[in-house]
Amino acid sequence: MPLAKAYVFIAKEHNDLHLSWELSSKIRSCQLLLSKAAMRGQPISLDEAKPIVTALSTLIYKAQDAHYDIATSMMTMKSHIQSLEERAHAATVHIQAKFDAQACGWAFGMNVFDLIAWRKANVTGRYRYWQEQNIERTLWKLGTLPPGLLAFYGLTEPLDRRWHVLGLGYDVNIDNRLIETTAVIHYNGNMKPWLKLGIGGYKPFWLRYLNSSHPYLQDCVTA
Repeated sequence: MPLAKAYVFIAKEHNDLHLSWELSSKIRSCQLLLSKAAMRGQPISLDEAKPIVTALSTLIYKAQDAHYDIATSMMTMKSHIQSLEERAHAATVHIQAKFDAQACGWAFGMNVFDLIAWRKANVTGRYRYWQEQNIERTLWKLGTLPPGLLAFYGLTEPLDRRWHVLGLGYDVNIDNRLIETTAVIHYNGNMKPWLKLGIGGYKPFWLRYLNSSHPYLQDCVTA
């Protein structure tokens, strides 16, 4: 798949949007196949994999034929990557001068906003500014947290911990008494309560409010 993803980029560079779309579609098919296999906990069968892998291989061959050999393609990508790295480095140096590297970060799990202060500080404008600065993804790749940290820099105050207890998706040492008395619990991390790998001691807090008879949940696989 990495090679297919590389040719998606190269096809776009050559304005071959149809080939780019075909490759992206087959990559999504591969990812969906892997996800389904992971959910059912069984390996992918040859019958499942063969048509998708064959189709993807055919498209990669087509891409190689249309857009030069792999060595030339890799050189094209390398030049683009070097250019992006240089621009990212220059942008990073400029941005670092505006921010304190030791400042506390924060997450979007639980927030209380003062909308009057929001308008006075023009947080929306700040957020849009940083999104525009990152239009080519040279500052950060994905996610909502980086622009949020930038937009609200210097404008946040910590809440009492009893308002928001986080880490229920990775920290096994949280006191249950603290969880019982908090306003919001946050299952951030990989061990979500609806997965088999969820932390057993924290699942009851989630199951307490789960309506398993809801029609939307009937189609879900929950641990």
